Amino acid sequence: MSRVELSNSGSTWAAFCKIASILPRGDVALIQGQQHSPHARPRTLDSHVSGRLARGRRRAARLASYGRWCKIMAGHRHTVIAIPADAHIGAGFRLVIPGNGHLTVGAGVVFRHGTIIEIADGSAVTIGARTVFTYHNVIQSVTRIEIGAGCLFAAFASVVDGAHRPADIGGSLRDAGYEPRPIEIGDDVWVASKSTINADVGSGAVVGANSLVNRTVPAGALVGGVPARVLR
Repeated sequence: MSRVELSNSGSTWAAFCKIASILPRGDVALIQGQQHSPHARPRTLDSHVSGRLARGRRRAARLASYGRWCKIMAGHRHTVIAIPADAHIGAGFRLVIPGNGHLTVGAGVVFRHGTIIEIADGSAVTIGARTVFTYHNVIQSVTRIEIGAGCLFAAFASVVDGAHRPADIGGSLRDAGYEPRPIEIGDDVWVASKSTINADVGSGAVVGANSLVNRTVPAGALVGGVPARVLR
């Protein structure tokens, strides 16, 4: 089967599509420039179209993220928010700051899908650069939460800087009160899916899936369980 080659000059997209329509898929190579190396691997019609679609999807995602960023900034003028424009804000992102809470986000942070951040009046949340929140992560702050750079939070992982006090027998948990505890999470921490962070975590630590961290985790440790304990 012969291969039809098209150069950049004198070719239009319409002509390319017309030629491509009469050939089996994969037989058309789009050659960049007037000359090309005989050893170069030609781009097939499939790869060219796939590349255009991928670039289009990335561009659409960036535009959607920027639109959400604009909406967040416009809706929270009553407080202090610092979110760089290059942060990726995915679908379902929700920011709740009814009072004078603060949110500071570093460069390149990714909120992939369904992230919820609730910041009470007078509390603050800081997220370091390049940290990634995957799916349906929750951050709830009544005092202070600091998350380092390069962290990864898997699906349904959450960070909460407080806990309800145990209720007396026959009493109500709501009436027992709430005990706040500021939380610091170091750099390069990985929190696996469905884990809850309720205490400090040192840099480089790994929290196993379905864990409850209610005691300080040393730097570089692997912890897991309910409550979480050091496994390595």
